[in-house]
Amino acid sequence: ALQSAGDRNGEWVARQDPRSGRTYYYNATLRQTSWTNPDEEAAQAALKANQGAVKRLSVNLAAGAQDAGKRLSTGLKRMSQALTGGATAGMNRNSARYSIGLPQTPVNKTEARMSIKLGGDINYGEEGRLSFRGENGEDPFAALKALKNQGIMPENDQEKQKELEKYLKINLDDMCRGITDDIKSTTSFRVYASENFNTRQKVKLVGGGGQLDLGKMTMWQGTNIKQPLHLMSDKNMNYDALLAFKNILFFCGDKNSKKPMEFHAQIFLATGAASSDELHDELICQLIKQANNNPGTKSLQRVWMLTAMSCGSFKCSKSFLPYLESHLKSGAEASHDDEVKKYARYAMLKLKKAWEHEPRLEVPCYDEILSIMEYQPYSIAVSLVNSTVINMDVDSWSTIADVNHAIAYRLNIEDGIPFTCFEMNEDDMERVLDDDDRILDVLAYWDREVTSKQTKRYTPEYRFLYKLRLFFDISEEDTSAVELAYYQAVFDVNDSRYPCTEEDAIILASLEAQEKFGDYDGSDVFGENVGAYVPAKYYNEETKDELKRKIYDQYQQLAGYDSFACKVNYLDYVKAWKYYGSAYYFAEPITNKIFGKEFPKEVVLGVNAKGVLIIDPGTLDLLQEFPYSEIVTWGFSAKNLVFVVGNLVRSRKMFFETEEGVEINSLIYAYVNKLMTVGDNMIKDEGAGDMDM
Repeated sequence: ALQSAGDRNGEWVARQDPRSGRTYYYNATLRQTSWTNPDEEAAQAALKANQGAVKRLSVNLAAGAQDAGKRLSTGLKRMSQALTGGATAGMNRNSARYSIGLPQTPVNKTEARMSIKLGGDINYGEEGRLSFRGENGEDPFAALKALKNQGIMPENDQEKQKELEKYLKINLDDMCRGITDDIKSTTSFRVYASENFNTRQKVKLVGGGGQLDLGKMTMWQGTNIKQPLHLMSDKNMNYDALLAFKNILFFCGDKNSKKPMEFHAQIFLATGAASSDELHDELICQLIKQANNNPGTKSLQRVWMLTAMSCGSFKCSKSFLPYLESHLKSGAEASHDDEVKKYARYAMLKLKKAWEHEPRLEVPCYDEILSIMEYQPYSIAVSLVNSTVINMDVDSWSTIADVNHAIAYRLNIEDGIPFTCFEMNEDDMERVLDDDDRILDVLAYWDREVTSKQTKRYTPEYRFLYKLRLFFDISEEDTSAVELAYYQAVFDVNDSRYPCTEEDAIILASLEAQEKFGDYDGSDVFGENVGAYVPAKYYNEETKDELKRKIYDQYQQLAGYDSFACKVNYLDYVKAWKYYGSAYYFAEPITNKIFGKEFPKEVVLGVNAKGVLIIDPGTLDLLQEFPYSEIVTWGFSAKNLVFVVGNLVRSRKMFFETEEGVEINSLIYAYVNKLMTVGDNMIKDEGAGDMDM
């Protein structure tokens, strides 16, 4: 868009997010966006430093629950960069990358969380942080990959397989069939144009000045428009509207371009993503205009492709919605071109799904655009902790919740609440993805990260990993959930994620061997691979034979245990550990003394099903632990976290600075809510027992 004076001078300029009405700030020089004014923050930093810790942050449990329900998405975590960093191409394609040049409203995000290995030797990386990699810099998944790939998928009968198809496969023809049947609107685009188009704009005619003809404004043209179809309220949107129309012509082949079609589609969609309903309506009207009396078959088909992309990327205004629905219905039913009919129905499907969700946060990546052009859903791969991969179809409306539900169904998990999809990268950093996150928004975000960080020697890699997030007790009747939890426990133990004594390691390795190989028959079942069954610090070439002997001695005592019994016993063993199931977060105590104890400048907070742990990241010593029964309440803000511990009569507060307050709050709330639910059920059961007596 055209730059204001503030933009040109490198200042942070206030703008309004059309979706939420919130004010954000854009710096054209830095090409960045922010919800807060960085200039003001810098001016207040010194003052805030002297004011000390933020006080009275505590909230009661009810308020904490309410805040948790309203929390911002944690799926897309870092502040959204301006699209000026470059148009994104598909991660697996060799297409050239180009600059787009549109500021994007920032997305509230926090940094991904590194995997902290409390059971390994201390390994410091950059800035004194614990290293992302395992000991000696090895692949953290190497031990797991060395194990036998055991599938946990149940055998499915034909009926089950048909039901699975509904979750893992998207049949666009089936979903689009009859999609326009309930559309009764017969509103005329020409009537809309007569009431809303800027027909009074001056144009140059042979005989002098004049006005635009309404018929020409609503019909296809193969040249650039000189003015937007609407009279825009902001002159900056004029440039965006003209840019959008130019890229329609390029995408449809009405004008020649040396750049790929998907590039022009992405610029068009980016124009809509960073704008208001006013510009959304303008862009949709441009597409409708180019579909009316279009003389070219390919051009017409591509207009409808772009219409389907737009309906899945941004929303028009509610007032224009009936006109768009009428246009889609006409294309789906009245057109003589089967391709047009197909994409008109697809556009209607995307339109309906779009209005069931919040607006998208990302511009579609090249691969998503290409999948739409090919009339195919987008296929993703989700890994499990035992290296099994589940492939499934997604589209613009698919969310993390949809994927979680589909995988739980695929694995026959009865209670899928404790499990969710994580984002994992090649450095073993992870972040939990929020249920409301759109799958294709996550992929578009990854694509932007690849574009901005890729070098000749380094290419970021990302993947989905489905695993436990909430370490609730799992019913033994939910066998598939038990098995998935077991594989995760094996991985976490052998990857040194928990403190583990050598005795513990030997017992667990023997249980793993019994589960995998059955009763011990005297043979060397480990061979040269015994190091994959224990944490790295307990294995070395000189002592591996002695390690095997100790494991085999224990292994012999497990004769008769079947596979499932070994898994249950393995889980029971590790669940007794204080650290089991902990999610770790770096935090800074606001004071260096807590309850009279000297704390380091930075600590690790461990949150699990039992309570909150405070750990020294340097020595890995446990400094303090607070079971949930001792946490009276807690609270959080964007950069602060507070715990109130003790009881209702006497309590004390602990303040920390951390950018993971939202995620920590959601975990604690989930665990506390589960404990309260279990307690309520026990009271009900006891009450029922009293009545029976």
